[in-house]
Amino acid sequence: MPSALPFRRRLLLALIVGCAIVPAVRAGFDEGLAAYMEGDFKKAFHEMLTAAQDGDMAAANNIGVLLSTGRGTAQNSAEAASWWRKAAEKGDDEAAFNLGLAYLNGRGVATDEALAATWFRKAADRGNPSAQYNLGVLAHSGRGLPLDLAEAASWYRKAADQGDILAEKSLADMLGSGEGIPEDDVEAARYYRLAAEQNDPESQRILGAMYGNGIGVAKDSAEAAAWYRRAADQGDGQAAFNLGQMYATGEAVAMDNQRAYVWLSIAARRLDATEARSTAIRRRDDIAQALTAADRDVAERQVDQWRPQLAESPVEVGQASWSGQKSATNASAEAPSPREENCHGALRDSLGQPGQWAGAKTACR
Repeated sequence: MPSALPFRRRLLLALIVGCAIVPAVRAGFDEGLAAYMEGDFKKAFHEMLTAAQDGDMAAANNIGVLLSTGRGTAQNSAEAASWWRKAAEKGDDEAAFNLGLAYLNGRGVATDEALAATWFRKAADRGNPSAQYNLGVLAHSGRGLPLDLAEAASWYRKAADQGDILAEKSLADMLGSGEGIPEDDVEAARYYRLAAEQNDPESQRILGAMYGNGIGVAKDSAEAAAWYRRAADQGDGQAAFNLGQMYATGEAVAMDNQRAYVWLSIAARRLDATEARSTAIRRRDDIAQALTAADRDVAERQVDQWRPQLAESPVEVGQASWSGQKSATNASAEAPSPREENCHGALRDSLGQPGQWAGAKTACR
């Protein structure tokens, strides 16, 4: 079976002349879609090509996807862009998004961020959430569009209100920091929750910290622990550390040094920052002194056996968008954010660490 891609069945915007040809076009598209889902990419390409040549613009978009990935045919980014252009010019929003992505990343066409923004806007105006998110990113960073934080937030909100996780997180970041828009911790918590409920571990950890600190929500240590656990189960190191601390102190959970030892050990393995990892190790070693040798052996085995319960990613970074049936993962296609160095990382890292949230928010202004 192929890896999950963003499938969406949509009404075709292209006009098809002659009633007799419509069933044949739909049949070719449907057979191509079925073949793709079964992993028969050569048949998928053949069926989609037939439908595309008969005027099915969703099929034309999918031909571009197959050409760009080299599935069922030789990989050819330039030809993929050509097919996307044909479909985009006839009103297909997925193709317009994909063409924008091609210009943004220089795949099959010369890199041109202004043209990327132009095509993203065509797709975004037709309601495409991935394009709306990418327009927000470009306005946020001043790439391809004038730097405009209010416009960025507006596009993020449009995409977030359609369930786009990256947009939910980006908008929540801006609301929480007051970056370019009025600060609103309550709204920030709402959008982090939307992403957290879609199993995004970072948002789960942030929401847990917001409950733990009473930021945007009523302080609720039990709720904090529940969200930390969901994030920690997926391998978020900071959430594992926070959960371990709660077991060590008995905050909202029954005090349990063995469980504290396990989660702090997991945190030490998962945290990237040297200082944070050192803190987790030091706290774990302190707790180890309260454990019997037998209890510590049991805890060590649990740590060794632990594996992150990773949910399927809701985002295919930089992946062209396929038209057809919606996938079980509700995957969307986003371009990598060009704004890597900003205050948001510091804000997210500060959540759950007493005394740092206020300072990080000030730095974001």
